[in-house]
Amino acid sequence: MLELGKAIRIVREAKGMRLAMLAERGGVSVPFLSLVENGERQPSLVVLRKLAEGLGIPPETLILLSQPPGGNLRSGDQASQSLITAIKKLIAVEDDLRSKIALGAKAHASKSTDR
Repeated sequence: MLELGKAIRIVREAKGMRLAMLAERGGVSVPFLSLVENGERQPSLVVLRKLAEGLGIPPETLILLSQPPGGNLRSGDQASQSLITAIKKLIAVEDDLRSKIALGAKAHASKSTDR
């Protein structure tokens, strides 16, 4: 399952939007939006709709992204499908980079203790 918060953050950053701007548009606090983006809180459907509108994307895009693999929700909207595919690719790349960074940090720490 893609994390809803990751999708929100990726779209927000791709649009060059600051956290405070999207929080204002979504009618939430900056700390709450930060928790959502970090996967520690889930927005209500009303807030999700406002955040999607603030991002300039259809709310269904964020809902579809939050579905588990093989989920039965689908969209016939080609723009939503294209955006979902792009976001999934970005999240996969981000996860891969984070894994590589973590492995590099562990290797560096291991070398430091071997000295």
